[in-house]
Amino acid sequence: MRRPDDAENYLDKAVPIRNTKGPALDAAVSRENLAQLDELRGNLPRAKELRLSGAPDNIVCGYYHVRA
Repeated sequence: MRRPDDAENYLDKAVPIRNTKGPALDAAVSRENLAQLDELRGNLPRAKELRLSGAPDNIVCGYYHVRA
């Protein structure tokens, strides 16, 4: 929808909540979405930190063309 500021605002609220409550998969997806937004903005250290915060069991890969 081309509204990254709104997306960041909502994800910044959702991630801490989902990290403590709800399914682990939902938390991983929210962290990945926020990490992708950080990558878009050039904040690669934060993107990496977000992704690794769920390691080793709760990480979602945002690269959809990975070969299994």
